[in-house]
Amino acid sequence: AIMPDWFTTSAKLAKIYEDTFSSCTVRTSIRLDKCYHKQGTSVAVRLYVIDKIPGQIRPAVLARETVADVASAVPIIKRATAQPNCETRAAPPKAKPGVLFKAMRATPITKPVKARVAQPPKIEALAFNTLDMPRVLGEQSGVYIPYRPSRVDIVGAREHPTPLVESVAMGSIPAPIPDYVPALQDRVLQESLLSEAQIETVIYAGNAWQQYLPGLFVPAEEGVGLQLDENGRAYRKGYFLGDGTGAGKGRQI
Repeated sequence: AIMPDWFTTSAKLAKIYEDTFSSCTVRTSIRLDKCYHKQGTSVAVRLYVIDKIPGQIRPAVLARETVADVASAVPIIKRATAQPNCETRAAPPKAKPGVLFKAMRATPITKPVKARVAQPPKIEALAFNTLDMPRVLGEQSGVYIPYRPSRVDIVGAREHPTPLVESVAMGSIPAPIPDYVPALQDRVLQESLLSEAQIETVIYAGNAWQQYLPGLFVPAEEGVGLQLDENGRAYRKGYFLGDGTGAGKGRQI
């Protein structure tokens, strides 16, 4: 099980930890500090190796930065399997806390799997209307107002399943009128895979990417920026997706 870093035997979480593993044995407890750095996050995680039998649930914690560090520090042991036609069968070695086991299937799966014919997706140009006059602002609550696509009306799109808000200051500035038309699978609208606010992101991201920054640039020596250079090259505009929690950034990407 891969768990968040806070799921541990600390004083605050001890009861939740003990209740979760009340009928289990925790064979290995590993803290990985930089496991997902390549994916762009520095959050640490905890890896637990668990057997579904009652036993010890507080083994010593093995702290490493990456999975590769763990692999070099912990031996991988294959479970012993019984040999056929043997009068006495040796019991498999007892698992020791702090050891990773590589489970081996005793018999292969022989059930035939029926091949599934994949239907090619139907790609259609997204139907939406642009608004010369931006939509009026919703009712203010504190410093927030309900979020709404201010310049596009997407045909057949549903509202976001949870309320979205933006600051009054941001809502008072309407978005530009886009001229980019995405081509999406028809199921995006038919199955409501994206809300109107999420599809709006797709429109504006494409709208930015079809434009170029004025001037020629080369990558900056440090960081991920650009610097003007007459011997450089043209770069497309970027798009910054700054939605908060619950807006579905993963779906939009």
